[in-house]
Amino acid sequence: MIASISSKRLVSMPRREPTIVDPVTNQVLRRAIAAVDSEFAATVQERMTATVGRPRIQSWYVILVLAMIAAIESNGVLFMTRVNRVAGRLTMKQRQRVGMEWATSYSQVDRALVDLSRSVEETINFETGEIVPPKLGMTLDELTTLIVSGVLPQHLKARPSVAVDSTDYEAHSRRRGWGTVPDVAPGSLPEPDVKLSKSGTNETGFPRVGQDGRRQFSVDPDAREGYRAGKNFLPKAVFVGWDLHFATCVSEDPSETLAPLTTAFSIRPAGGYKANGGLGVLDALTRHGCRPTTVLVDRGYSYLRVENWAQELGNRGIEQVFDLHTNQRGVRPGPKPHTIFVDGALFVVKSLFVVFFGSSFNLVLS
Repeated sequence: MIASISSKRLVSMPRREPTIVDPVTNQVLRRAIAAVDSEFAATVQERMTATVGRPRIQSWYVILVLAMIAAIESNGVLFMTRVNRVAGRLTMKQRQRVGMEWATSYSQVDRALVDLSRSVEETINFETGEIVPPKLGMTLDELTTLIVSGVLPQHLKARPSVAVDSTDYEAHSRRRGWGTVPDVAPGSLPEPDVKLSKSGTNETGFPRVGQDGRRQFSVDPDAREGYRAGKNFLPKAVFVGWDLHFATCVSEDPSETLAPLTTAFSIRPAGGYKANGGLGVLDALTRHGCRPTTVLVDRGYSYLRVENWAQELGNRGIEQVFDLHTNQRGVRPGPKPHTIFVDGALFVVKSLFVVFFGSSFNLVLS
């Protein structure tokens, strides 16, 4: 009888929480919770929850918080294995705080992120041929913009002036093929001083032609070849990966101090036409009610054809501030009769007088 009573007491007593060797610090947890916008998480939970079938074990809020913790701890380098490990490093109180009732597995994390990536893509109903809009109701540019700007106050997200630039992000898959010339979009900014990657022996099947018609140099089906700016005492070169396009808030008043925080984000395969990514971040801001009126860009955007960049900005009511490339300086005929380009600016010429002063001349436009 004593043994049975003792066993009942042991069963009724609360289990001691196992010792966690490397627990998530409360500071990191608070930062992750603050970075995950609860309204955005609720929207994802509502639109991504199926009405039939087995319910998802982990809520979308839990998945987003786990991913944010992993990103904070690794300074932005995110792997699904790290997201899964974070779940096992939370204390009981931390799990209760984020609403995590059950243990998570790698397959759950993998499935959730795959579903989230597919929710921003259009699909085709093969029975009717109908194009079904994204399940989440937004594009990838809008989704990434919501994630990066979720922690910013409204007065920083709605600045009338933004700066747009891009940077390289190399794929984790190693390079398996090489080319004689960089595979970049026609009409991009010329890079005559770029240093080509050291050629090697192409492996069987590489480079291959991807679904977009461009060359694929690694097993990653989306990564492409593009230019990489010189940094850390290294010259310009080519790489395989993606171009990350960012929009940051800037001040209109030189005396005002403003941190250049990211307000929008877009990802495109490297070497693509930069107008697509640049306009993507501007359109994402507009759809979220933060349309800028002025954009500061470098030559990677301003050098693009007028109808693909400058004209598209004009259609959106956005002015641009930029520096001219050497090829853009001087006087050239305009796209239509009675128009000319003067240092990249388009003028309508009603009457043209050319007055020579020695070897120089002046243009008088009226």
